Amino acid sequence: MRKYILLFAWICGLTTAGAQNIDMGVKVGFSSTQIDNLLDSKSRSGFLGGLFVTLKTGDTFAIQPELLFTQSGGEFDFGRIRLDNLSIPIVFKYEIFSPLSLVAGPIFNFKLHDHISFREGYAAVKGQIARRGFVLDSGFGVALDLPLGFRVDLRYIMGLSNALKNKSGDLSGFSARGKSKGWQITVEL
Repeated sequence: MRKYILLFAWICGLTTAGAQNIDMGVKVGFSSTQIDNLLDSKSRSGFLGGLFVTLKTGDTFAIQPELLFTQSGGEFDFGRIRLDNLSIPIVFKYEIFSPLSLVAGPIFNFKLHDHISFREGYAAVKGQIARRGFVLDSGFGVALDLPLGFRVDLRYIMGLSNALKNKSGDLSGFSARGKSKGWQITVEL
């Protein structure tokens, strides 16, 4: 975990050496995510928050690495999955016109904690699925600059790799494969 935080700090330090305009701050918000390809998936709402550094590389383009704590998961026919992650989005921002920007980029998720609970009747599934330690997602959306230095960011998140895995063997056709998807809305201060 420490090496990922150091890598984030190193990337920020390396890219700020040549940047003219640097903006740093705190980001807080709300997420609503689910894991697709599972039975009757419903979304889980959660908190996200952390730090960001915006490195303006031109008049209309910027790179924004972030270090966030995020909550995700979902509810299903068989139970509930709650996932807590250390997320490192590398966001590329393109200003369409002031104050509106397009944002997109990869999101590197590292498992901090997971809790998988099962309803009665799903004993065969219990202990058979697990959360992957690393998951790659992508995000895209819009950012709106507001007065007094506030910024609102709305992103759609979609998984590029499976969030879950089967621990062993065949589960009578049940597959624990599923990718995260959902929405995040944040305020940057």
